[in-house]
Amino acid sequence: MAILYQEFEEFNRVRHAAGRVTAPDAELFAIRSAITLAAQQDNCEKIYVFIDSIASAHRAVDPSLHSGQGHSLAVCRTLAAWLAEDSSCTITFIQVPSKLEWSINKEVHDYAKDLISLAGRRPAMSLDKCSQETWTRMFEDPYYKGRNFLHLERLDGEALKPTYINGGVWLPPVGGQPFSCCETV
Repeated sequence: MAILYQEFEEFNRVRHAAGRVTAPDAELFAIRSAITLAAQQDNCEKIYVFIDSIASAHRAVDPSLHSGQGHSLAVCRTLAAWLAEDSSCTITFIQVPSKLEWSINKEVHDYAKDLISLAGRRPAMSLDKCSQETWTRMFEDPYYKGRNFLHLERLDGEALKPTYINGGVWLPPVGGQPFSCCETV
């Protein structure tokens, strides 16, 4: 997620669904997007990256082996080509702690939070909704459910259906992540 400015005027916004990644990897993806777009602008000689994690800025230009190495290699490749074009080109990372609640950082944060990932060719629902419906449907199959599953019922006798969305009925008590309660027998 990035908002790009040129001479104090916003000229582009970009955000991508990064999938299920850690916050540092998502931040690295955002840095990659911002630098790639900025370096493509005509007559761009200076890039300033305002960031709340200086560690992510270090990882962005670190080509060594780490979880976001693909993003780092893309950043290094982009910067190498951009810096080679003109010796006056510079890039500066500026750390702005989140607790300062700087309006531009907050705007980028809110922009990132508002992204809803949709699934399918003609998405009519969110990925979470699709996952929930698929999981519920698959759970009805005894082969998928297995023999040793504890069947839970509501007070009125109706079977509880599996869910993890919005504080669902089973998984939050065992860690909150659907994969945290799976075990191989």
